[in-house]
Amino acid sequence: MSDGMNRRTLGPGSLVWMRPGGIYDAGQDSDAPLGFTFIHFSLHGIRPPAEFLGPVDLGTVEPVMRRIVQLLPRSGGRDWGRPAKAPAAATRLLEGLLLDLRYPPDGKHHDPESTLAQVRRLGDDLRIDPIDPPPVADLSERLHITPAHFSRLFKQAHGQSPQRFLIEARIDRARYLLRDTDMPLSDIADALGYADPFTFSKQFKRFSGQAPRAYRRAARA
Repeated sequence: MSDGMNRRTLGPGSLVWMRPGGIYDAGQDSDAPLGFTFIHFSLHGIRPPAEFLGPVDLGTVEPVMRRIVQLLPRSGGRDWGRPAKAPAAATRLLEGLLLDLRYPPDGKHHDPESTLAQVRRLGDDLRIDPIDPPPVADLSERLHITPAHFSRLFKQAHGQSPQRFLIEARIDRARYLLRDTDMPLSDIADALGYADPFTFSKQFKRFSGQAPRAYRRAARA
């Protein structure tokens, strides 16, 4: 299945919440066709789960979805595409299903979109304050995911590993201090958390192509 940008392979237990305005295209494997149930709905007050979710517990989700469909009034072909007056029971079942999928009591399912958004915000915070950041293990624990998964999401969100991202954030801060302040190199190295000016100068040259003093002279020229 494609949402216009990404392709996904769906299997038993896959759940897709198609967003308004989205463009979707799907095909079937004729050798292993899938059965599916769908509901077109508008629901306010509850944010849907991730767009692609699964595998979910078919023994729990499928009967609820089928019951919701059974409760909806049958309409003729002339009413196709028009909103149906869903009974209260169907609406409540759908609300409960959404809440269960978004906030499962066992805590095993996480909303990938929400987690990715948190990783993006975390990267923005680290860019602002890259000095003495917590270890990746601590950052991943905040989001209740493994360090390996955190690193994958971080690279997806920011295009590089957490370690390289932090180094470049510190180098960017160093460029500002060299260009716009008169701080000595030893003070800049200390402010950025380097053990000594030599280590700072070596890493700065590696990522900037110039030694700190040469960069300062060129920037001010």
